[in-house]
Amino acid sequence: MLPKLLKRLRHTLTVTIAQWYHKVSPSFLLIIHLFLLTLSFSIQIPFSQSTRDSLNISTFLQGNLSSFRSIVSLVGATITPRLSDRVGRAPILVIGLVGAAIGTLFSYNFTSPTTYNGQEYLLFAALIPSALLQHNFSVGKAFITERSSDGGPLGIMGTAVGLAFMLGPILSAIGLITSYDDAVKFSLAMLVCSGSLLVPIFYKTSPPANPATTTKAPKTSFFDIKPLKTKKGVYLIVTRFLMSLSFHIFMTIWTPSLKERFNFGPSDHGKFMSFIGLTYALSQSLTKPINKLFQGNTKILLVCSAVCLAGGRILAYLTTNLYVVYISFAFVICSLGVTNTVLTKLSGQIGDKSDLGGVIGGLQSVESVAGIVGPLYGGALYKFGGFGLPLAHVGVNYILVGIGALVFYERVFEKTAAAKKKAE
Repeated sequence: MLPKLLKRLRHTLTVTIAQWYHKVSPSFLLIIHLFLLTLSFSIQIPFSQSTRDSLNISTFLQGNLSSFRSIVSLVGATITPRLSDRVGRAPILVIGLVGAAIGTLFSYNFTSPTTYNGQEYLLFAALIPSALLQHNFSVGKAFITERSSDGGPLGIMGTAVGLAFMLGPILSAIGLITSYDDAVKFSLAMLVCSGSLLVPIFYKTSPPANPATTTKAPKTSFFDIKPLKTKKGVYLIVTRFLMSLSFHIFMTIWTPSLKERFNFGPSDHGKFMSFIGLTYALSQSLTKPINKLFQGNTKILLVCSAVCLAGGRILAYLTTNLYVVYISFAFVICSLGVTNTVLTKLSGQIGDKSDLGGVIGGLQSVESVAGIVGPLYGGALYKFGGFGLPLAHVGVNYILVGIGALVFYERVFEKTAAAKKKAE
């Protein structure tokens, strides 16, 4: 009786899994994959920073580590998404997952006081695997953009990533994860679960993103991303660079100001980062309603977002009321989330699907360049002009983004699309 029951149960489970496998969307599986991947990272944030602090690393070394990570990330962002145009998205997602796992283990082992023992090169080595290989978010953007004509799935992806970013610090704040050891174990478990979802993605999608490109494109064309040389591409490059540069300049004065004004500790940073994750997730859910509120006028939406980003960051820095900081950042993160979704959607409109990974990777590379230049430039501004000079520069950059949208967006995107439609 029992063997028959087990056999019937096994048959039922097999049929159920098979039906689910055929019905589920690859984009849905990818979103869950990115959620788990982000959660594996965010769970380590409260502990990895405190562990580094216990090593008494100098501010100068921390700055060098940040710049080094940006340089390695620049190389990875240039190559990895572009490579997904050639060999397919799924294999590159697997490589990124492996890089994340190796990076987690390296960081855990190399930053322990017994292993580190003043050997600074270990801290640099720990950054390489993840920064070089793990660009699954960019590859995921390309994966979803080439399968969707609207920004809905991109918004859902952003919501999932934002929630995962919020959930990690919360798990440590409520005591479910109490040590770096537990965080790393949890992180590796999430990576295994995340990797299991890549198996059906691998078999549900054709290996190459564009087989014709794989056989016909010359090798020298790998770094020749023609869509980024168009007017649309240049507009996106300049906009992404200015926004990213503003962020990195702002961060040079932001974290010290929290300590100075509100005596922020690890718990306060965890709560604040959780708030940012939740707000970003909500912003992705609000993208469509906000777009309807602006009646589809992307130009005005981008201008208003730039104003909110400038005003919100400046107000958050100048206020001495913590509640005002949270309210200001609610506007900042919502504006940032909506703008990122809009710009990612526009990225899918400037070239063929065979170049989509290269386009998104190229734009990420631009942000990495800003990550290298921004901290150095922001530090120099602060040295010569106090906090006022970098804060003013942040405001000017966002104003330039708004002016760019006001003056050039219609000329570059809407008039070009209208002319193309008329020609057809």
